Amino acid sequence: MSLNKLQIKAKIFEIINPLRNLDAIDDRIISKVIKEIKSIKDADFEFIARILIKEADIKTTKSAGAFLYIAENLAPESFVELILNELNSNKIPDEKKMFFLNILSGLGIKFNPEDINSYLKNPDEAINNETSRFLECAKIDPEAQIDFLDFYFSSDAPDKKELINSVVRDFEGDRLINILSPLVLSADDKETVEFCLNIMEKQKSLLSYKPLKYLSSLKSAGKIQKKAFKILQKMQMSGFYTKNKLYSFYKELLKDFEAPTAAITTPDGNSNFSVLISRKTLKGTCFLFFIAINIELGPFSCFGFSSLTENDHDTIIKRFFTSKERFFIPANEAKTILYELTLKRISLNKIIPYEYFCWERLLDDIEPVDKSLYEILENNIKKTKTDEKNKNLIENSPYIENWFFRYSKNSPYFSNLMDEILKLKDDEIYKTNSLVEEFSNNEILQENIKNRLKFLAYCFNSNNKKELASAFYSLIFDENEFKNFVKNILKRSVYEFALMLNLPKKEENGLFNKPENKKENKKAKVIINFVEKEWIEKNGN
Repeated sequence: MSLNKLQIKAKIFEIINPLRNLDAIDDRIISKVIKEIKSIKDADFEFIARILIKEADIKTTKSAGAFLYIAENLAPESFVELILNELNSNKIPDEKKMFFLNILSGLGIKFNPEDINSYLKNPDEAINNETSRFLECAKIDPEAQIDFLDFYFSSDAPDKKELINSVVRDFEGDRLINILSPLVLSADDKETVEFCLNIMEKQKSLLSYKPLKYLSSLKSAGKIQKKAFKILQKMQMSGFYTKNKLYSFYKELLKDFEAPTAAITTPDGNSNFSVLISRKTLKGTCFLFFIAINIELGPFSCFGFSSLTENDHDTIIKRFFTSKERFFIPANEAKTILYELTLKRISLNKIIPYEYFCWERLLDDIEPVDKSLYEILENNIKKTKTDEKNKNLIENSPYIENWFFRYSKNSPYFSNLMDEILKLKDDEIYKTNSLVEEFSNNEILQENIKNRLKFLAYCFNSNNKKELASAFYSLIFDENEFKNFVKNILKRSVYEFALMLNLPKKEENGLFNKPENKKENKKAKVIINFVEKEWIEKNGN
């Protein structure tokens, strides 16, 4: 027997009540709810969608979003019309209408300013309240900051200027500086950076400390570096910026979070590694972000997720680390590693994505260790002799299998080596040995490998793999064995590059077009034959 509408409404309330106080949307729970609703015999899904839209309580935006997601799933053809009906109703408060407008905007529906004004009783007040809510949320939710910056960087130059002016006009203090902090570090024009610095000087917010510290570390003592340094010095001398004040402020800001968990991956053949930071709220939702970092050039990529369920959090980590092993490290050491490598990249005047500056906020209440980067990496690692046992540990280690250089501007020493080898005539290919010997003495190249070894040893030492840590770390101090190690990496790199050159040429802008003429492909075969005969067969491999 079919249920009447009153019975259906009661049944729906019974099904959706567990969703009303969600702090994170669990896809499994949502799917279960949809399945349960769809199992109701002869149910009018448009009627149910209308119930869900009316029951969406924007005080708990996660559950409200879940209700609308279910409604759209049940009645996809009429969902937009149902929302528009709510927008045209005088009974719906402006705050809820702004929520609906954001949902429709997310679905790709565009509204003219006149349309928005016609839906709202007090448009200016509603938009100000929405912006205020957004800025308050952005204090602890990196994705809210990123939403603003995504919008900013996708806008035309005049719109960018008006957007900043609008925010500065309407807001002040921590809310304002919270938005300007990542912007001042990632803006693509000096005028915007200087404008943001002027605002920071006037507002005197503790949130401006970090961007001022970063910008004052710029390598070139230009106008921006000098201005940032001057503001920072002025604030410190006045007693506004003190360590106790800063960490008290950050701890209050992040008081709803448990202590973070940090993990690191071993460096690859390009000296790149990843840092993973995971942090759970006291209510059980999870924040998770990943940073890709180059040992020599600092952080260059970052992405993350907020308000995850514990199950989704664990699933993402498993997917990300399918082929890598993560090594857990203390959060305060992770903070120092990130900070020093960020300073390094800024001092090199290289771009850091704004996502990084938004996500790293989740570590602001963690005090770094009182050691430099390499003091951390080398702490408590025992030096030993590189004997046969240690040589075997190194040679058979899967952690260095991908340690070879690539032909690129980031590896000029190796690129120069390959250029010299490619210039050799076929009957001079034996000179490859002396070229490898010569280039293995390159100090920059050696320093690069030593830094990789330190990071690798740190990973092992932090996770109680003491023997491996000692073997790789001690290699740095054994001159002969270290040089052989460097030469072996160069030889592997030469072989890898020659194999790549020997692949069939792709058309147009294919991956293997450079170098692209047939003579060099013939040269690749000559190099491959030399490597296999002189370096592989003679070593019995």
